[in-house]
Amino acid sequence: LPRCGCDNKFFRRLRIQIAMRRELPVVFGVSALLFHLLCLPKFQMTFQARTGLDAFPGAVSWLVYPWEARFASTCGRIPSSIKDVVRHAGRDEDRREVLFVRIGDEHMTQRDAQVLAQQTLCGLDSVAKSIGWTKPHVRKNMFRMSVVVDSSQLSMANWLTCAKCMLSVIKAIQPFVSPFYDRMPGLISVVDPPFVAKKAWYMVRPWLGQPTREVVRFVQTEPSQLPEQPRSSDADTQKFWLLHNA
Repeated sequence: LPRCGCDNKFFRRLRIQIAMRRELPVVFGVSALLFHLLCLPKFQMTFQARTGLDAFPGAVSWLVYPWEARFASTCGRIPSSIKDVVRHAGRDEDRREVLFVRIGDEHMTQRDAQVLAQQTLCGLDSVAKSIGWTKPHVRKNMFRMSVVVDSSQLSMANWLTCAKCMLSVIKAIQPFVSPFYDRMPGLISVVDPPFVAKKAWYMVRPWLGQPTREVVRFVQTEPSQLPEQPRSSDADTQKFWLLHNA
C-alpha cells in the first residue's frame, strides 16, 4: 500500500495485517524450533536425571550398589574366602588394573552365588576407582582393566556347578555392569583352562556383550604360576548374609 502520509486508521490496520500474514510462516517456524529445542532437552534431562535402580532397568534390588551409602560397609563385611574368588589384585606391567577371578573354587556354587555377585560389584568398584572411572565411554579410561581368570581348579566334577553359578552371578550384575562399565575390560585372560572349560565358555558366552567377548584370550602356563590364596570358613559367609539382611 502506498504511504500517503495521511492518518487513516483503516490503511494502517490493513498494512499491519498484510505484514503479519507474510511473517506467519516465519513465526510458526521459529515457534516449532523453540519447542523442539526446549522440550527435547527436558525429556533428555529427565532421562539422564534418573538415579538408582531406575537408571538401570532390570537391576536386582537385593544387591547393594556403589551409589548407596552402605556399599563400603557391605563390601567390608564380605568373608575373606569370597573375596579370594573375585578381587582387585593391583596393576599389571601394561598399567591395567587387574581383577582376579578364581573359577573352580569351592564357593562357586548356587549357594554362594548372591554373595559372589556382591563381591564382583565390590571388586569392579575398586578397579573403577583406581582407573578414575565415573561414567562409561570416557576415552582415556576405556580398556584399562585386565581380568585374569584362574581356571586351573575346573574339572569334570565341578564344571557344571561352576558354570551355573557364573550364570547366576552374570545375570544378577549384568543390568548394572554392562551399561556402566561398558568397555572397561581391555583383556580377559582365561588361564590354564581344562578341556571342560570350553563347555562352560559356551554356556556363559551368550550373556556377555560383544566388546567383552572380543577381548577374551585362553592362556596355558606350564606350570601355573598363580599363587595359592588363604581361605576362610563357610561360617563367615553365613554371617555376612545375616548382617546384610538385618
